[in-house]
Amino acid sequence: MNIPYRYRSRRKSSNHLKSHTLIVDGITVEVTRKNIKNINFTVYPPDGHTHVTAPRHMSMEAISAAITERLAWIRHQQTKVTSKIQPPEYQYVSGENHYFQGKAYLLKVVERPGTPKVVISDSTTLYLFIKPQSSLLQREKALHNWYRHQLQTLLPILINKWETILSVKVQEWRVRKMRTKWGSCNFKAGRIWVNLELIKKPLPCLEYVVVHELAHLIEQSHGKGFTMIMDNVMPQWKTISKQLAEGQ
Repeated sequence: MNIPYRYRSRRKSSNHLKSHTLIVDGITVEVTRKNIKNINFTVYPPDGHTHVTAPRHMSMEAISAAITERLAWIRHQQTKVTSKIQPPEYQYVSGENHYFQGKAYLLKVVERPGTPKVVISDSTTLYLFIKPQSSLLQREKALHNWYRHQLQTLLPILINKWETILSVKVQEWRVRKMRTKWGSCNFKAGRIWVNLELIKKPLPCLEYVVVHELAHLIEQSHGKGFTMIMDNVMPQWKTISKQLAEGQ
């Protein structure tokens, strides 16, 4: 069955890549052409936004056909991401649950003069020491700074470990909050980015993302070569990837 499609195009000013908005059977898909071998599909939370990265030589007709073949998968993924429970709106007050390395801790806010400080004193409680009358943003910043420090302490250990295993070299790594990705890799610069939110996930999730991005220093796409690398060095990677995709 031929499914009608239409599209409009625009140019991304940041990297001069031409982006098309393609509508196939009522589903809007953003399409970007790059110097890659295989076509890749991604459905992003929280609204199910769908993006396709395709080889430069691939025609819009061929891309449309590929999307048509994956319509059932796209709709399934959109249903999954849009039905997820959204994270709570934190007020950073005592009694909230906050996560660290996959475990929930009860937040206890202690007001006192001095520099903000975060301490896990037992297996259940996370203490936030903060100046009296601190705003929500100040409390949030204090906790996020602590999260960032914890992640920046763990990352060099994991990167050094997997650089040796994969025989690659990371020129630079950075931590930042990302809305749609757990990590990213700039192949040419040898740079990887890791999402700050990973410090809230179990350690195997963080390690998987590190391995995933380092593997892209060998294979830029998610094709057979990439899959082979991941299967060889981390056989359980698909299970962990699924857990992250499902918000576990």
